[in-house]
Amino acid sequence: MRARRGRDGGAAATAPGLVGRLALWAAAILALALVAMAYLNPHLMVDIADQVWSCF
Repeated sequence: MRARRGRDGGAAATAPGLVGRLALWAAAILALALVAMAYLNPHLMVDIADQVWSCF
């Protein structure tokens, strides 16, 4: 994959896009890790089961 070059011919024009993409990936991985850790908490699972059961 070829890097886009700015007017000066350097690769500095791609740095903000790369940093933004890396930040989005890091945020997505962090969110998934937090959700996985929350599901490992047995009290959360009981609370969710109670809320679902109360709908019936």
